Amino acid sequence: MEHRDEAMQLNALARNFKIKFSVPGFFLGKLDRTAFSSAQDDGFICRFLSIFIIITKGHVDVIADSKPSRVDSSGENVAMIHPHSTLNSVIVSKDCDGVMIASNDFFMVSNMSFIKFRPEIPADYFIGSGAALFRIGKEQIESLSWNFLRFVANMRDKDHLYWGEKLRLNAIEIYLEILDLVNRGTKMKNLKDDSRAGDIFRRFYISVSKNATCNRTVGYYAEQLCISPKYLNVVCKTVCKKNASSVIDDAAVMAASNLLRDFSLSIGQVADMMNFKGQAAFTKFFKKMTGLTPTQFRFDY
Repeated sequence: MEHRDEAMQLNALARNFKIKFSVPGFFLGKLDRTAFSSAQDDGFICRFLSIFIIITKGHVDVIADSKPSRVDSSGENVAMIHPHSTLNSVIVSKDCDGVMIASNDFFMVSNMSFIKFRPEIPADYFIGSGAALFRIGKEQIESLSWNFLRFVANMRDKDHLYWGEKLRLNAIEIYLEILDLVNRGTKMKNLKDDSRAGDIFRRFYISVSKNATCNRTVGYYAEQLCISPKYLNVVCKTVCKKNASSVIDDAAVMAASNLLRDFSLSIGQVADMMNFKGQAAFTKFFKKMTGLTPTQFRFDY
């Protein structure tokens, strides 16, 4: 899915909020009794977005991938909806207070790669279906709330010379705070941690993250895992609704984006470092994945 289509998904989600703030690819909306009050019953609200719901009061009933879950301030107060999932329905209690954060793949590519030494995104982030639920403590809520308030304050300070850049960095910081919570190994419901498919996918994802610059064939990773390419595709489809080649391509474009941030490297040098046959092949791949040429990405993001 190209980033233009993903932007439409974010816009569809944003229509359900009265109080909302956003930068390209990233959305923050206030969950209160007005949110989703006029949601249409179309079978789904949005697809293919990374979504986090954080509740400080009341509760929210969520249906994702046709599976119902409840996010409750007195229990599991955070829900994570995976980037391959469909958000079907959200029903907010009258006393609810909280936020929903959403981003698309293009945000990850164009912004998270801004960080020179970006953190590894845990394989668990891509595993399972429905809403994964977990609980965070008061101190973690306060830390996140501080970041939210700063994002909103900077959103309103449009006279700042570097307004857009500040917002982008704020959005990255919010995302990193949340990924930190995921990375700390919080036990989540609905993640099949002990499944064979989950174990294979974790090892595959770790290997791809390290080797996507030099190896982008499904056969290479299948051989490492001592399984057939066909079975690796079955595992990926089971875990993240993508085939193995798509997972490899996603990791490759992330690595390429990171290299493009280094202006001391020419586009041709990046193509060589990514083991493409030439600059033209690299440009074709990158534009297919992001909708932008490497030069456009370098200067626009």
